[in-house]
Amino acid sequence: MAATENKMPSKAKLGVAISAALSVIPSTQAAAAELEEIIVTATKRQVSIQEVPMAITAIGEQEIVFQRFKNFSDYVGQIPSLSVTDRQPGAQSVVMRGCAAQGLAFADSATTSVYLDEQAITASGFNPDPRLIDVARIEALAGPQGTLFGDASQCGTLRIITNKADSTTSSGWIDLTGSSVTDGGSGYDVSAMANIPLIKDKLALRLVGFYADEPGWIDNVMSPSPGGTFNNAEFVGKDVNSSVWQGGRAMLRFNPNENWTVDAGVIAQKYELDGFGDASLNQQLYADTNAFPTFGGRDQVRFSTDEWVDEWYQTSLTVAGDLDFGNIVLTAAYFDRDSQYSADATAYLQSFQQRGDYFRSSNTGNPYYDTGGIYDFGGDPLSNDTSASKTEVKSLEIRYSTPSEGRWSALVGAFYSNRTVDSLFTSNTQGLGESNAGSYIAYNGYVYYGVAINRNTNNWFSGAYNAELDQWALFGEFSYDLTENFSVTAGGRYYDIENEFLNLRGTLVGVNGGVPNCAVDYCYGVSEPGISQEDGFVPKFNLTYKFDGNIVYATYSEGFRRGGANSSRPQSVYGPSGRFPAPAGTLSTYKSDTITNFEIGTKTEWFGKKLRVNAAIYKMTWDDIQIQADDPQPTITGLGIINFPQAEIEGMELWVSWLPSENWNVEATFGYNDGELSETAAIFAGTDSELTAPAGTRLPIVPDIKASINVNYNFSRQWLGATPFASLSYSYTGDSINSLAGIESSEFSAPVTNHASWDTLDFQFGLEKDNWALTLFVDNLTDENAELFFNNRFNQQRLSTNQPRTVGVNFRYNFSAAQ
Repeated sequence: MAATENKMPSKAKLGVAISAALSVIPSTQAAAAELEEIIVTATKRQVSIQEVPMAITAIGEQEIVFQRFKNFSDYVGQIPSLSVTDRQPGAQSVVMRGCAAQGLAFADSATTSVYLDEQAITASGFNPDPRLIDVARIEALAGPQGTLFGDASQCGTLRIITNKADSTTSSGWIDLTGSSVTDGGSGYDVSAMANIPLIKDKLALRLVGFYADEPGWIDNVMSPSPGGTFNNAEFVGKDVNSSVWQGGRAMLRFNPNENWTVDAGVIAQKYELDGFGDASLNQQLYADTNAFPTFGGRDQVRFSTDEWVDEWYQTSLTVAGDLDFGNIVLTAAYFDRDSQYSADATAYLQSFQQRGDYFRSSNTGNPYYDTGGIYDFGGDPLSNDTSASKTEVKSLEIRYSTPSEGRWSALVGAFYSNRTVDSLFTSNTQGLGESNAGSYIAYNGYVYYGVAINRNTNNWFSGAYNAELDQWALFGEFSYDLTENFSVTAGGRYYDIENEFLNLRGTLVGVNGGVPNCAVDYCYGVSEPGISQEDGFVPKFNLTYKFDGNIVYATYSEGFRRGGANSSRPQSVYGPSGRFPAPAGTLSTYKSDTITNFEIGTKTEWFGKKLRVNAAIYKMTWDDIQIQADDPQPTITGLGIINFPQAEIEGMELWVSWLPSENWNVEATFGYNDGELSETAAIFAGTDSELTAPAGTRLPIVPDIKASINVNYNFSRQWLGATPFASLSYSYTGDSINSLAGIESSEFSAPVTNHASWDTLDFQFGLEKDNWALTLFVDNLTDENAELFFNNRFNQQRLSTNQPRTVGVNFRYNFSAAQ
């Protein structure tokens, strides 16, 4: 349903949510006498999910295929602890258990890690989104995972685990989908896999490929510019946010003998977005909204090119030995990512123009007065931002685990990672060199630096951002059975992290920007690298009691997010010579923030394993929260990270799986999360730009309630020699807010905006046989227009929305019965 005032009252919502959250078990399970056992590797051992004393959501390959999951947005509704914030361009934040302090930030590290097989590919705010083609399993590990997974696993870990080559049998499949979007375009999706034993039981090759042309549904509508001197006719178009996904995987498995396995492979993916999938809200684009068109919920206004290209590949090598004295695993991986975007920033520059107009109206005798001259772009500027970023991650881990038989077991390991990020951001304004703003900037350059300033340029701002992160760690866990039913586990991780960050800012660089060269360009102060080094230890302690094949557990755990350094101008509040002294950790460096988690949970099965009920309740304390904000001084533009005091997060998660009969299956999840500041906090205290967030202020992004319900029915009678099936899936996402008390990484402050609750309903009907399946589907049956995220980045609030009603057909053919 659309976000209207005809919503159910909150108690009714809660009732629906508690009875909900069901994800389909594939039809092959419908005739089973009991629920399928799910094997996970959350503890870096292969263990049944019912035996792991941890809150885990696992989605297996059959379910991924059946529900046609491809990306974060497809499966986020079925993981009660998970939230994904989608803001353009390409900025996806993955958050678990409510650990979010900002919806709009650029340079902080993540609170939730994303793993592709054995390597973390986490990127705060810009997470790559691996396409779920030939994926064995998704594992969402809720709560701090600092012991085994380290930095950025502060509040959880999302793991995407691919299928490996199989040397015992040949197999393959092809998957075809065609779809059409309401008020949008049409698209198609093709993927295939071939598993080829090269040497029986010794060597195998697995090849995977995919190509998807996905339709858009956002229209760029005709509109005059904010100043009324030009229009966007050149860029008007329908369904501008169409996209193309392409990539593949090659995996080689070698079994030298029955004890050793070697996996080597490469995964590659490219995502091209033709236009951004967010709608414009006209009240912040024009002063007089009555004079200009009203934009609809799926309309936008852009005056220049919007596009996003994200291309990456990962190479990996894993050697595993299953020996009499335990298991040894060595993993090495390399991740390389290139991302770039172009974004219309006309509304953003108009805001600066209006700021300059205000100063000039108060100082008519001096056209170059302070910020008045620098923001005079000619009255109606046309602006475009570009960004290019390259990320490289090298990681190495070795671990040893003892046999799990007997009263005790242990796992120990060592980890090393090096991560470099080199980014260049430019903001270009048409005709800047001949404008008063260009003259003002050039005048400053001559007076203060004596350099020959380039006037043949459109470049208003160029920022080069270079970061290098080195970290190593020793980790381990030890478990001991005190009695037959009662066990204790203790673990910890010692880590050492060094982080270096350099930010170089300039203007009038080249024709359309580039890396500033302060010998010839006008630089905003020459920044020194910010360097931080820290080490520490995070513990974990767990008690587990077993009864009748079920467990109840209590866990204390800690998670951390690395600290770092701000590379800032010497006169900045973030610099070592800041004019406004702040508490330790808020100037040139900022501290790690930490989570302490108390959790109680249970995992149970009933009625001959036809009903499974798992639940967890938790309370977490978040200390020294990292917040990114703009320098409050009116003549300085610069972002930095500071530490906020504390927040508390409480919640619960519930999973229910049920096989009421041979024909029906149901599975449910429910999540409740309540996160708020537990202390009143202020940033930039003592300045005109002081911002205060009182105790009780709600944490942003994360909904208070999440639920979903899927029901699957398999017909008893066959039709055309195949088994008919039908599935109905419902998901509910509660309301949330877009920022913490209005504190954002933006030059212009904006009030906190509420994201209304929303729900979707999906339906599919199909036929399934041994080697093929045909499915007709309708996703978002009610054509819900969800408020995913209100983005204030461009000083023109933009709304990211979900995909409208989509109708399509999917056909999958297996070349071998063995999958």
